[in-house]
Amino acid sequence: MEAILKDRIVDIGRSGQRWLSVTHFFTPAHTPGLGRYHYGDEGARKRFMLEYERNAGSAVMLMKEIVGHIRKHDPDAIMLIFGDHGALVTRGMEEGESNAVYTAEDVVLDRYGVTFAVFPADFCRDRFRAGYALANIMVDVVQCMSAPAGSR
Repeated sequence: MEAILKDRIVDIGRSGQRWLSVTHFFTPAHTPGLGRYHYGDEGARKRFMLEYERNAGSAVMLMKEIVGHIRKHDPDAIMLIFGDHGALVTRGMEEGESNAVYTAEDVVLDRYGVTFAVFPADFCRDRFRAGYALANIMVDVVQCMSAPAGSR
């Protein structure tokens, strides 16, 4: 974990104030663009999946380190962890298209489906639920953080 992020977490924990901090990680990444990957190239797909699996393990270790550091230095922190899209392994396919490897649903999930985790689990529970649209996340987080502690 970068020292600047570690220091930021410690400073926030000491401040006693409410903060909204956003950190972006590129790992485990997605398929390369600009014509360098196509779902129909089996060799490229296999190479990417091996790299993705290796990077996913690194991402898990990094996330554990960050979450542990936050919980140590700011035990009352609210954490939201989410992706911005899938791994884009269906790059080159059109929505609604399917083939021997991917279904039409796989294509949609690969483009728009993300994992979304909230801690503590009851933070903003009336808004964050299955089918939630991440396009609303910043507005909802700020509104929930602005609410009195018992109503979040």
